[in-house]
Amino acid sequence: MIDVYLLSGFLGSGKTSLLLNLIAQLKEAGKKPAILMNEFGSISIDSDSVASKEDDIPLKELLNGCICCTGSEKTEAQLQGLLEENDDIDVILIETTGAAHPVEALDAVYSPLFAERLQIKGIVTVADAKRWLEREKMSPQVRSLFMEQIRHAHILLANKTDLLSDSEVATVSMEISNFNSTAPLIQTKNSNISFSFIEEILKDTA
Repeated sequence: MIDVYLLSGFLGSGKTSLLLNLIAQLKEAGKKPAILMNEFGSISIDSDSVASKEDDIPLKELLNGCICCTGSEKTEAQLQGLLEENDDIDVILIETTGAAHPVEALDAVYSPLFAERLQIKGIVTVADAKRWLEREKMSPQVRSLFMEQIRHAHILLANKTDLLSDSEVATVSMEISNFNSTAPLIQTKNSNISFSFIEEILKDTA
């Protein structure tokens, strides 16, 4: 079974930094990761940046729409491509667009085609700590999605804490932990977190 981790969070929160950090750690541990990236537009900006740094890592893209609304067939086709073209994958990392609802994005990955090959481990959500403090300035629709991404996380990163004062970091940590009390909350800078920690926290997820 190949473990699958879904990386969620708003545009600019630090998802791609998290992805690159995890790739480096997996490679160092002798594991082979593969990536499925979802870009909302037709130009693969984030995936281009990843591909330029990690040219030996299998990568597939879903362009022109969110993974949760482009249809499961496209998602299945890209996952099928990853699996057919690479028989030595250990871990698949899925980076969603900032507009994706995490549960819907996760649902798109479930398919009878992969029932015996893929094991969804969970959702790692990167939350911009400064944006959390300013969430009341968002439109109701945007704020709702922002909160849903945090609500459904299995692990939460309160990222960019270096941009806040100690008291602001304490406020963010307390409020986010109260909002999603089941997910461990990690304060991070540049989305720096140990993959072994993520693996340990989500080891019993199936």
